Amino acid sequence: MSQTCSARTMIKRISRSEEGKEFLSQRVAQIQQVLLDNPDNGLAHASLSSFFHKLEKSKDALKHLNKAQKCGILSNEFLWKEEILRRQVQSEETRDMTDLSKCYQRMPDSKQVERRAAADLSVSEFFFKYCLRQVPLVITGGVDIMLQERWTLDLIKQVAGLKQVCLKHLVNDSMQWARLEQSTCTTVGKFIDSVCGQNASCDYLFDWSLPLHCPELLSQLVIPKYFAGDFLQRVAPGSLYRDSWPSLFIAANGVNSELHIDTFGSNFWMAMLQGKKRWTLFSPADKNFLYPDYDDSLDPVFQVDLRNPDLSAFPLLSLTHPQQCVLEPGDLLFVPSGCAHRVENLTLSLAISANFVDLSNFPLVKKELHYRSLVDPNAQELLHQFDDLNFPSKMFSKQTDLSWERFKKWPRHDYNVYDIT
Repeated sequence: MSQTCSARTMIKRISRSEEGKEFLSQRVAQIQQVLLDNPDNGLAHASLSSFFHKLEKSKDALKHLNKAQKCGILSNEFLWKEEILRRQVQSEETRDMTDLSKCYQRMPDSKQVERRAAADLSVSEFFFKYCLRQVPLVITGGVDIMLQERWTLDLIKQVAGLKQVCLKHLVNDSMQWARLEQSTCTTVGKFIDSVCGQNASCDYLFDWSLPLHCPELLSQLVIPKYFAGDFLQRVAPGSLYRDSWPSLFIAANGVNSELHIDTFGSNFWMAMLQGKKRWTLFSPADKNFLYPDYDDSLDPVFQVDLRNPDLSAFPLLSLTHPQQCVLEPGDLLFVPSGCAHRVENLTLSLAISANFVDLSNFPLVKKELHYRSLVDPNAQELLHQFDDLNFPSKMFSKQTDLSWERFKKWPRHDYNVYDIT
């Protein structure tokens, strides 16, 4: 059955078809002829770069984009595209320089993500042992901190049932983040009914912002001390990402999100409320061995299919270091910045999650925002606040759990005793 898809995915399908490649190659030849007559034609170099990019010839695309800039074709959008191409070329060159004789014809065995009890884990140990070292962690009993009464699908339906939500669905060759494309729009209540029925929906209520769409659910929420120092709460009201999370996830058994990395260098947590999810995670050092495709985004999709790994086509996959865990109700997962991950819903599941910024990922976040600010004024404004020499970037080793109301308030009266710098 044909799957509906975004324009970006459709363009990629066409450019990879034989007819598409023939058309693009003809256009390349025509523009190259123009450049023979006028080598300093910046617009021609820019056009040639675009066509080479669609032909997946990244080095040629980057070369001609740089030539266009030398010819005076300058814009922030060109600088943004330059960074996309630079990442693609760097990834390809890393793979080209890797000794294939070290590869195996099977996926490496997955190690289990470490599990720690919330009662025995201090803020300092969490930050220095896991956050700074980019080590994933399952915090058992972590959800008990967050909610006096654990949320259920019945509660979600009671509070948010009439609210509109746009669902997502998996498209195998999608160029969208996590290979998830827009599906239908419905109400939360109708969607919950559909995933609880005998013929469960294949759609996904994915990353639905509670502060933006259902703030009434958050009044009783407590933010665990490990994430309560989020820098996104220290910026001005209305700033990018400040009110994006936590977000809601609901899916039936067998609904998945494919390999992806959380955006703008952010850290991530997920609280499992109902059901089970299997997570497969990779360290940031594995990224290029997962064959990222940046296409027209700083956030890549990945060419490898972890459902059925093809080691003959993607041999460097055998050199990665996967970790796995199965999240069950009450578990709280920490995913460090830059960790690619795939998530499988093993049963009907309900979870909430958030992205956050602290000292462990602050430099990476600012770097990512710099490139996003080239085409997004909201990212530029957030970066301006983060770059301010007076930005309050200290953390507190004695941080406590915070009610939702206290979590959202800044400045905090005790900032003068914050001791992690």
